[in-house]
Amino acid sequence: MSESLLKALMKLFAFVISIDRKGAARLTADVLEDYLLHDFGKEQTNDFLTKFRDYINLYRLEQNTELDSVVDSDVVKTIVESINTEFEQNQKVWLILQLIEFIGDSKISTPLRIEFVNDIATLFNIREFEFENGKDFILSENNSQIPWNQQVLLIDSNKDFATSEIKHITNERLNGQIYVLRISSTNTFLIKYFGDSELFLNSRNIKPGRTYIFGAGSVIRGERISPVYYSRVSSAFIQDPNRPFVSMVVKDIEYQHKGSKNGIYPFSFTAYSGQLIGIMGGSGVGKSTLLNLLNGNLKPSNGKVLINGYDINENKEELEGVIGYVPQDDLLVDELTVYQNLYYNASLCFSYFV
Repeated sequence: MSESLLKALMKLFAFVISIDRKGAARLTADVLEDYLLHDFGKEQTNDFLTKFRDYINLYRLEQNTELDSVVDSDVVKTIVESINTEFEQNQKVWLILQLIEFIGDSKISTPLRIEFVNDIATLFNIREFEFENGKDFILSENNSQIPWNQQVLLIDSNKDFATSEIKHITNERLNGQIYVLRISSTNTFLIKYFGDSELFLNSRNIKPGRTYIFGAGSVIRGERISPVYYSRVSSAFIQDPNRPFVSMVVKDIEYQHKGSKNGIYPFSFTAYSGQLIGIMGGSGVGKSTLLNLLNGNLKPSNGKVLINGYDINENKEELEGVIGYVPQDDLLVDELTVYQNLYYNASLCFSYFV
């Protein structure tokens, strides 16, 4: 985390504290100190805490000015303008989420403070629905207070879970419930666990009832449970239930180049919708050959490649429009980004443009 982002967070937090005398404000410095010690040493943390206290004293003087709204304050306008200029949208969403968490941990949640953070979120162009969803998720003290909508995923051991109101993943040995909230505008994921098992997020102990950001590449592990990977969580939100689920099953495929012992030796794997599979290796090891076997350009000497049970070599007509292939750089456009090249090639392969 950059120092400028941290200073912006401390300024907003100090202003949140200053606008209302209610709540256990004595806990605020302890909460901030605990947060800072995760990323900084004791000496640097003390320096930040000194600045934080200076901000509180400064903004308490600001409250003496009569204003129709706190966000009309020149100080707040300057802070917001600086943040809007300097930071990306995902960083601004993080600031708001962290502010809400600080409010909850410090036990200083009051209508005036929540209203102020909501006003700041509006100035950051964060949608009201996403703000309310994030607020309710972070401040929830038990699973009955978790928002119940399509931006929420429940992970538990219940095999018979049957509702379309939220998304669900079964993890058979999980004791308790893991909830995931998606902030769709920035594809940010938050997690919260209710239970008594010892779980770890990227080797960091998960405290029940505490909210954590679940970033790309993250994994939740426990002694008995199957690991919960970021890719599995994100695919639960990406997969459109109105579209058919696609599976690719490769069964013991083999291939040899003419007059050579080189080629593909018995190889099997399975992939599903929402997964990203990478084929890695040095020059000449067979990456292109394998891709051409998977897309049907080459026929294996043994084995099968099946898409939803259809053989890619024997059922080409049935699979038309289901699979697309973007060739190597001799047919790519240098002026386009990687994403644009993939997007336009896929659009042309599938005969549609969105």
